Parts: sequence; structure tokens; C-alpha cells
Amino acid sequence: MNYRNIVKIIDIFNFIYIYIVYIVFYPILYIPFALYYRIQNINTTYSENITKKILKYLDSNIIYLNDNKIIDSGFILANHRCSFDFIFDPHISKSSIIGRYKAVLSTFFLSILGIIENRIIPMQKNFSREYIFDKTKKHLEKKSSSCYNKRITFYPEGTRMKHIELDNFVNCIKPGLLKSIYEYNKESIQIIMTKNKEKVYNEFNLDVNYNIDLPIYISNEIKPSDFNSFDEFYDYVCKEWYKIFNTIYLIQYIKK
Repeated sequence: MNYRNIVKIIDIFNFIYIYIVYIVFYPILYIPFALYYRIQNINTTYSENITKKILKYLDSNIIYLNDNKIIDSGFILANHRCSFDFIFDPHISKSSIIGRYKAVLSTFFLSILGIIENRIIPMQKNFSREYIFDKTKKHLEKKSSSCYNKRITFYPEGTRMKHIELDNFVNCIKPGLLKSIYEYNKESIQIIMTKNKEKVYNEFNLDVNYNIDLPIYISNEIKPSDFNSFDEFYDYVCKEWYKIFNTIYLIQYIKK
């Protein structure tokens, strides 16, 4: 057996270990407590604690490339690279997340914990944008003291992407929910994009890597009310997405 095969076997064992410990064991441990506090109408953040444990175990390096603050409430647009996104992005943006049932099933017990904690909005791909937005709007309008319920993360690319450069900003993200957000005209949006998520924990090749740099860029707040039409709003968001994507993948950054 050559060196490459040995390394791959170790990666697979690490992948399975992380899944069993952090995606299965810890959530099962926390679910009864989360259910109890949910009945008492008390917010819990057990899923957040698990994410911190995963990042600490993997020794991941979170690097903020700018100093913009996360919006108090509204919609977070994140880039979609792998299933690790569903763990990492809500942690960074301190938000709830829209996730397809397929993603919920792939992280079953951790997702169940997130649903109990009111941090996951499960959806299906063929649901209409009107239905999806109605669910997210109701989620935002719930009375809650938790900051996680005041922001909602979703993936405007629509599916996992592998590219590392965008040639054009035109239709680089899908209009989908952006149309409903513009029509709603009550909440801001913000782009929070991260490089290298797929290098940390990748379900496609059962790959795990330690001490990976995760550069993050946070856009300025974008208010739908600042635009005269949806086309103008959508065009601006696409240009910002294009600029930020190529920025984090092309620039050299210095660890702080």
C-alpha cells in the first residue's frame, strides 16, 4: 500500500470520526435538553457550541478580511461549496439558515437539534419562492430574544459550486428570493463569503483537513429601499457578489 492510499484511509477515518462524534453523538446528547428548554420558551445554542467544537478540533483559522459589522436583522447571502457550509455559515453570521431536506438528512441529528432551536428552515427545491419567502418572513417576525432568529442565511447560487473565478457578474446568482426580499422591502441583505470551506470537511471525497485558513469578506449593508426597481437592485447585488468572489479568491491576505 503506497503513501497516498494510507493518507486517504486516514482521511476517511477522520471524516467518519467527526461525523459520529459531532454530527451524531453531541446532538443526541443535547436534543433532550433543547426540547426541555424549547417547551419552556427558552433559547438555547447547543448547535452553536457543537460548531465551535468542530472548528477547534480541526484547528480552522477564521480570517476576517474587512471590519464590516453583521447587520442586526435581515438576509445573509453566502457562497455554497459543500455540506460544511450548513454548519459554518450560520455560526459566522449568527443566523438561522434555509436548508434543503437533503442537507437536513445528511446532518440528521445536528439538523434536528437546529430545528428544535429554531435555527433551521427546511425546504424543498421545487417549492415556490413565494412559499419559501412566506416561511422565512414568519421566522423573522417571530418574537424572540435570540439574534439567531433575526437573520436568515441562504445560498443565492442555488447549488454547490466548484469554480474559483467568475468571468462575468451577469446572472452570477439566481434572482429567486431576492425578488421577494425586494418586494417585501423591510429588511436589508448582506453578502458574507468564505473561501476554502470545501477544504475543511468535504463530503464528496470524504476529505478532512486541519489548520485551513478561512478568509471571510463581509459586504456593506444593502437596502432594497435604496433602489428604484428590482432590476436595479438585482444588478447591484450581482456586481457586489462578483467583486467579492473574485476578491477573496485572488487577493493575498495577511493573517491577523
